[in-house]
Amino acid sequence: MILEYLRKFGTSKRSAIDNLIIPKLSAVLNETQKKYKVGNMLSALRNEGKIKNVGFATWKLL
Repeated sequence: MILEYLRKFGTSKRSAIDNLIIPKLSAVLNETQKKYKVGNMLSALRNEGKIKNVGFATWKLL
């Protein structure tokens, strides 16, 4: 979902990604856990070489 969003818009702020993903996460998680989950997703994609952080809280598809 994050990759599709970045394909469509090119770059995105972390807040926009949060607004996209957090509502779709399990209600069992609290807000802090949801933010960590999104951060872990972004880190995993960065480690796989699929996205890059191009400034403060701005992500870009590679």
